[in-house]
Amino acid sequence: MPSREKQCEPTKIPGIDCGGILILAEDITHRKQMEDALSEISRKLIQSQEHSRESRARKALRDGNRARKFSLSADLFLWRKIHISLISIRSTRTLRSETPPQTRKKVAACLLYGSEPTAANSEN
Repeated sequence: MPSREKQCEPTKIPGIDCGGILILAEDITHRKQMEDALSEISRKLIQSQEHSRESRARKALRDGNRARKFSLSADLFLWRKIHISLISIRSTRTLRSETPPQTRKKVAACLLYGSEPTAANSEN
């Protein structure tokens, strides 16, 4: 760190009858460099935090999409089973004994309500 020297030079101004003017100067280059470096570090920290926040948001969105896709594929699988059961019912007019109870309930709801039961349909 450079020394903090102060220059002190008395100056006389011709035609003015006072003791003179005292001029003080201090080299602040090092301090300005430190302030600039601190500002740069702060800017990089904020950028890093924003990038991290965006990365977490993208990951959460991606994970949420995966969960939604899994849920939709599970629903689609169940609806395919129901569709196959409905075809079976139409052709034989009965449900097979190996049809899972959950699928039987869904098939019954489809036959009664035309879709899955809702709270309003279940009360009637």
